Amino acid sequence: MNISKYTGLGNDFLITRYKQGVDYSKLAIKYCDRYMGIGADGFMVVKNDPLEMIFYNQDGSLGMMCGNGIRCFVKYCVDEGIVNTNYVEVKTAHAIQKIVINDLVDYSCSVNLGRPMCYYEKEMRELDKLDPIKIKVFDIVVEGYALLVGNNHLCVIVDDVESEVVSFLGEKLMSHEMFIDRINVNFIEVLDRNTIKVKTYERGVGWTLACGTGASSAFVVLNYLNLVDNEIVVKLKYGKLHIKYDIDKNIIMTGPASKIFKGEINE
Repeated sequence: MNISKYTGLGNDFLITRYKQGVDYSKLAIKYCDRYMGIGADGFMVVKNDPLEMIFYNQDGSLGMMCGNGIRCFVKYCVDEGIVNTNYVEVKTAHAIQKIVINDLVDYSCSVNLGRPMCYYEKEMRELDKLDPIKIKVFDIVVEGYALLVGNNHLCVIVDDVESEVVSFLGEKLMSHEMFIDRINVNFIEVLDRNTIKVKTYERGVGWTLACGTGASSAFVVLNYLNLVDNEIVVKLKYGKLHIKYDIDKNIIMTGPASKIFKGEINE
């Protein structure tokens, strides 16, 4: 079986084409392992007619969508000759995602993530009002905002994303009993009205170097609170994401993706 590895700002993924009868959840657990496998944050399977991204987390659980992942997915499809236009629609477990390829040389694409939704205890509604929720972790009371942007996210504003408190809270908030299906947790540091930092603890993965839907969720919360403008840069360890609202209040996320290698596994 041919398999490729791609990265979106350090968020790395294994990608292969769909074959009937394969247990991809099992393969995700085996090959995403960073010590006994190839190592990756997630595993993606490409189906055609229509083009579909099936996404597995590192632990083999199915994911709804992945912002950095879908940029890598489209780059893979370009490299493999599956996509030969600068506009593509990809079916995901969350929705049909619309992607515009901006640059094929220094690869960059823009993903229309749609309009954000409020999310709390499995209830979703339009983002007309975003109320904070309070979560107690031992003797710490954390205030955050839960919403749906491709995936379920909890956003927590902090003074320093590299603090010891943040490191302690990531797993505790992700698996908190308030969130029945667990939740992705984003810690947000505001640098100015156009620049932020985000550190994400992903459900089914752990700490990641980047999270596209998490960064987009952070933008939504900060914009709602009037802490940032309608277009921002998210600074990450290996580069930047550009996130903005379009005229219809859809979230547009723009960023790079690159191929690391292509090989073959005996499966």
